Amino acid sequence: MIRFGRAKHYSEVTLDDHLKHLVWTFAHGSRNDEEREKPILSTNEVTREIVEDELIVPIITIKVDGVGAYGTAWYLHRDRVIFAIALWHNGRWTSAGRIADLPSPTIFASLAKILGKPDVRFKRDVASSERAFRIN
Repeated sequence: MIRFGRAKHYSEVTLDDHLKHLVWTFAHGSRNDEEREKPILSTNEVTREIVEDELIVPIITIKVDGVGAYGTAWYLHRDRVIFAIALWHNGRWTSAGRIADLPSPTIFASLAKILGKPDVRFKRDVASSERAFRIN
């Protein structure tokens, strides 16, 4: 059974929060607006139960290869893509498309296992793109 933590406004969620809980999801519902996220406490990986639940879109913690930067991205398992990529930059969340010094192409690695597979990677060919596609 999936267990969730307390919802927080996305601007209050820090990199430390995401390093503690590697998988989050939106908290939109009767008690929260669309600007709130909540950690998934029952696991630190994207499980079959999570990807099969139509009401959950996992937000995974990622790392940029070769740079050491960390961030988050929404993960669509069926499409094998991450999107809405945000990196922790100068103490706040910044869209990856706005950070000029990232390598091109950019490789993002999921810190959370995905269906038991560690080190799942995603490639973004265009620096301004908000999407990266799974490559392994």
